[in-house]
Amino acid sequence: MSRLLLAILLLMNLGVAYPEMYQWVDEKGEIYFSNQKPSDKEAGVVVLKPGDVISHDKSNIDKFTMPSQNSKVPHIFVMTSAMNRDEPADRLKSINMTLRQKSFFSYIKLTDIEPGKDYNMRVRILDGEGELVFDKRKTLNSKTNSVWFSARITPSINIDEPGLWTIQGILNNKKLFIEKREVLF
Repeated sequence: MSRLLLAILLLMNLGVAYPEMYQWVDEKGEIYFSNQKPSDKEAGVVVLKPGDVISHDKSNIDKFTMPSQNSKVPHIFVMTSAMNRDEPADRLKSINMTLRQKSFFSYIKLTDIEPGKDYNMRVRILDGEGELVFDKRKTLNSKTNSVWFSARITPSINIDEPGLWTIQGILNNKKLFIEKREVLF
């Protein structure tokens, strides 16, 4: 009787239904996969077969190397819980993520810059395990001698690791700063 039950269970497993997966390419040529079809893009259906595994291979995610040359642009870097117009509301030495405080901001102000010139700013944040949790790039330009860049960071408590996080600032492909902040959940 137990062999019959085992055979039935094995046969039932052969007809496993897989969720529908979609694949599409954005304007920059980056490939995306999701179980939800994008409303604004044409997406193809990915056919999953028994034995297919979609894994998160972290070894190929980020081949970034921090530039060795330092930027000489004067700057101010602040981690803050909120923004008041163009200024940070506070200056945090550590970030304690709670149900009430679900995100924080990275604020960078460049001073003594050349008016009218483009400045390519990039901010990267790695969690306590060294996993990339944030990467944003923006071209800044100002008619004055200063400009600021602010980015809201919302960690995923289910994915990201608390601990000593690394914040990297890169300006025009030169190292602007590397800061460490304790992030707690």
